[in-house]
Amino acid sequence: MKILNAEAMRKSLVGKVRNVRVYKGTSSQNLNDKIANVAHSETVKVVGEKWLNSAGRETLLRDRKMLEWKAQQMYNAATGFDAATIQKLAGLYTIDLVRRQDEYADYTPVLFKELFDEDAPETVNLRDLTPYIGKEEDMTGSGDTVPLIQHALPLDYPVHLKVRGFGDKTSFRQLVFNPFHKTELVIESAARILSDEKNKDAFGPIFGATYGASHRQPADVVGATYDLQLYNTLKKGIRKALNLYCEPINKKNGLLRHEVYLLVNPMDTIDIQPIVNGALAGVGGIQQIAAALPIDGIIPYGCGLNHEMKYGNETLSYPGVPQGKVYVFIKIDSFGGYRIVKRNETMDIGDGDVLSLASEKRAWHRIRGVYSDFVLPKSEGGKDYGALVEITLPDFV
Repeated sequence: MKILNAEAMRKSLVGKVRNVRVYKGTSSQNLNDKIANVAHSETVKVVGEKWLNSAGRETLLRDRKMLEWKAQQMYNAATGFDAATIQKLAGLYTIDLVRRQDEYADYTPVLFKELFDEDAPETVNLRDLTPYIGKEEDMTGSGDTVPLIQHALPLDYPVHLKVRGFGDKTSFRQLVFNPFHKTELVIESAARILSDEKNKDAFGPIFGATYGASHRQPADVVGATYDLQLYNTLKKGIRKALNLYCEPINKKNGLLRHEVYLLVNPMDTIDIQPIVNGALAGVGGIQQIAAALPIDGIIPYGCGLNHEMKYGNETLSYPGVPQGKVYVFIKIDSFGGYRIVKRNETMDIGDGDVLSLASEKRAWHRIRGVYSDFVLPKSEGGKDYGALVEITLPDFV
């Protein structure tokens, strides 16, 4: 059983690659484009757990400084800007952002199925992305008709892709012409924003849902000790989640290929981790089975990095698991939560002189659609659907 904290998530990235692309056109144009128009593309292999102060980042900073100097020379000479230089520079800024964001954790791909299609239309039909159903039959080998594969989902499930963007006051110009420390601060802040927003793709629906009695597990009060009460409470919650029905295929989660995750408050991890690992099994005098629970991972998430920070007159909200609560999440291999990505985080590079776009405030954007209906709690027709159960932990005495 793994604790999926930021450190563990960074380790899991080592050896993988990051495909970073900058596209021609604005973010709104990219949303509607049926064929991706790529201006610049780079593939970066993750060779270490840390990006800051790594040899790879030092090389990137050196290359970035050279391109910034070249852009400044073009600006001073009033000769116009070379598109290849600007696109390469935008690629380096985006690589740095992506790798800085890797310092934090994006849990949505852990809980939801993430699909990438840079040629996706603005509205995607989930029916076309889920596994099809079919069978085979005996054949004579001459003139046979064969049973055809059919779509598994009987209905259309539209997923609307949306542009999500943010930036500094002067966008690309701010990065090129500002002092180094200012640019560093902008990219660090952008990585924190992106981390919050990517996690909100999954956690927003989960923590914003209403959990009725069929999707709640109250604390056990029968166990002789707090640890036994905690064990029994978690076990009952997991069992309840496995008995929920997956709505589109009308089967219980426990009958499907699945993974079990516990979403916990970091303050409660110290109590939960040893219990789910079966620590009670070695304690003498316990008159019940207390083996390790069937869990694939624990996700400690108390809140986002910018949760409850002031943004003008607004207080930002990126809530997590409240202390004293646990959420059981059953991830099945298909027909669960989906994040469909048309554009991973990239920079706005419009037509013409990008550095003169004083009115363009957005530096980075991504295009994605999220579908969470199949995992959220729902009761209908005498059946309980979804992939989530909210657990109330026993009071610590």
